[in-house]
Amino acid sequence: MEIIATAGLDGAIIVWDISSGDIIETLKGSRSTRVCFSPCGTLLVAGSEDGSIILWDCQTWTRLQTFNGCVKFIKSVSFNRTSDRIVSTSFDCTARVWSVATGMEELNIQTGTSAAYSASFNDSGDTIAVTCDKVVNLYDAHTGELKQSLAGHASTVYSIRFSHDGRMLASGSNDYKVVLWDVASGSILRELRGHTGTVTQLCFNADASRIVSSSCDSTARIWDVSTGVCLFTLCGHQNMVNSCCFSEDGSKVITGSNDGTVGVWDSDTGEQLRTHTDYVRSVSYRPSAAGSYI
Repeated sequence: MEIIATAGLDGAIIVWDISSGDIIETLKGSRSTRVCFSPCGTLLVAGSEDGSIILWDCQTWTRLQTFNGCVKFIKSVSFNRTSDRIVSTSFDCTARVWSVATGMEELNIQTGTSAAYSASFNDSGDTIAVTCDKVVNLYDAHTGELKQSLAGHASTVYSIRFSHDGRMLASGSNDYKVVLWDVASGSILRELRGHTGTVTQLCFNADASRIVSSSCDSTARIWDVSTGVCLFTLCGHQNMVNSCCFSEDGSKVITGSNDGTVGVWDSDTGEQLRTHTDYVRSVSYRPSAAGSYI
């Protein structure tokens, strides 16, 4: 069974079987803004409008933990590969690292006067990338020390994502472009241009040969990472696309939009396979086995 979770405007988290469109579970709590499954597939984390972060058990769909400390709207939540730490970003200008086991805050990274829109662990878990206005800062994931700043956008960066091997970082911005970075050197590998609105989210497939981007221009795009060519423009949503992700095997792309639908697309043809109705702020695909990292 292929499972996704969506966070809608009503604050509920809906867990879906994407093949049938059946709702498996509806999780109630604070008004959820972002959802993310753990790489091991056994946990689901959700950020909320009120700044709270809730951890759910994916076997029983019961609440395990509530992380408190952020005081404003949560913009992103994500796990490290070993699923024992979570990084969150918020309108309170912080990126915070949390212990899954204890629920305690382990690190608080201040981003000055700029809201932190997105953060991502690298594959080894020793580095966290955090958006800070027009730049992406790379921090030591244990000390919070600033290691590197990547400047290449002309406007606010809203989304970042490491490739699964940690060698590349992708950033998407209000300047409508996606930038692919070589992490080791801090240099720009290529710029992906084609969107006509803010880039809202990014996701690499497992081997980092492709990346999908969603945008306020009501589309998502699948790109060839090696050439920078746009392979498919996914047209079908009638409003901004807030979220996107690949399925575990890379055969599908899932999108969530303000038009009230979740789109499921064939990543090899760009064909829309099906839609599910729900106003969607965020989508996340559940990995089927430990070690997966979508």
